[in-house]
Amino acid sequence: MKLTCCCSLGHGALAIGILHIIVNIFYLLRNCLMIYLIIHRPDLTTVLWKIFFFITTSVELISLILGCLMVHGYRVRNHCLIKPWLVWSYFLLAVTIVFLVALALVGIANSRGITVMLSFFAISGSYLALQFYFIIVVTTFMDKLKEEEENLGGGENGLENC
Repeated sequence: MKLTCCCSLGHGALAIGILHIIVNIFYLLRNCLMIYLIIHRPDLTTVLWKIFFFITTSVELISLILGCLMVHGYRVRNHCLIKPWLVWSYFLLAVTIVFLVALALVGIANSRGITVMLSFFAISGSYLALQFYFIIVVTTFMDKLKEEEENLGGGENGLENC
């Protein structure tokens, strides 16, 4: 794979990183607003919603930091800075799949709202497909960076072992 969406692998990885940063900033702002409302209007939410928004805010903050690290890894051509984003993306993908399977089992057991459940799974499936594609593009770019490093002599800068 040399091209991704009509651009080079490097530019594709950069676009993915920037997209993740922008999306995570919006989600982080939304979650911070919700936490503000939770703190100042505790009568509006339950304990589960409080836990949910604190966890999602933490996840979005980690994702934002790792997205910035990936963009910096692209800038300095260092595959070791891209690897944490990949590991985090694999983890989030696995958690999403487990969550969707659990939700499907609960939905099947309740058998209510089939239309809503099917539309939710269609949207979630689209997200999973897009995330798989992002992971493939960034993994391929990271492998290309490793190969470039090996061709340039590899061991002088200590980047062979992350």
